[in-house]
Amino acid sequence: MPALIDQTNLAIPKFEKGDAGIIFKANGELVVWNTFENPSEPNDAERETGKMLMAFVAAHKLPQIMDILHKIALDSTVFTQAVDVGTRQ
Repeated sequence: MPALIDQTNLAIPKFEKGDAGIIFKANGELVVWNTFENPSEPNDAERETGKMLMAFVAAHKLPQIMDILHKIALDSTVFTQAVDVGTRQ
């Protein structure tokens, strides 16, 4: 089953100013990072990105939310490309 990211299409992206993300470590830890110009005084776009990052972190910490997101991830109307999270047959 094709995945959005797998070992055949994995490429480390070039990070640019204003980018941010979450890295899910193999040991279960999360690394939240950003390239904001001035993290102590984020602009409006950076503030919105920060809110999204924290929402994802909260979802990761709450099994009830993660269960809902897992179900959504398997919905073919949400993703036009199949997403293999290890549960598709």
